[in-house]
Amino acid sequence: MVAVQFGDRGEGTALVGQTVLEAAKNLRIDIDSFCGGRCSCGTCRVRVTGERVHLAPMDLNEEVVLGSDAVARGDRLACQARIHGPIEVEIPAFFNA
Repeated sequence: MVAVQFGDRGEGTALVGQTVLEAAKNLRIDIDSFCGGRCSCGTCRVRVTGERVHLAPMDLNEEVVLGSDAVARGDRLACQARIHGPIEVEIPAFFNA
């Protein structure tokens, strides 16, 4: 188990190998995911505020969905980013009014 922090939305622990989206769901932390975690919509975007090395490397599909500017900022798709160590992420409010 490793520590996960979702900004001011909550914190807890997750299993190594879980996606950020799975960890959030287990902790009852809401992250939008309109495509159901299939790496096609980009709504589960999170911004990594801690060590990026504690997430599995990004694959080409994720990079294309995010775009180069978001990748440079440290954004990841929660449905694709697998946890390998303690992480800290922020959940942007892209779709909230």
